[in-house]
Amino acid sequence: MRYEEEDGDCVALPKRATWKVTQQMHRLLLHFGTDNVIGFMEQYFHWFDITKVARDVVASCPTCLATKYYSQATEGVQYYELPVSTEY
Repeated sequence: MRYEEEDGDCVALPKRATWKVTQQMHRLLLHFGTDNVIGFMEQYFHWFDITKVARDVVASCPTCLATKYYSQATEGVQYYELPVSTEY
């Protein structure tokens, strides 16, 4: 992973540090969702599986798991059978 300044200077991190850096960014961004973390990280860092690491970090965050809810449906359309009355 590397971060390149405008003047050409680079900061290199070992692959094993990407998880910790992503966790810190997620916390600094006040536990924003995956898309926001990825967007921010891509501005400053570049590594092969940045999207996967960011998704895994956000999905495993204890604070997010305890406090956030999903606004998108997690299942398809549900159909209910209405009871049929035999009395007329």
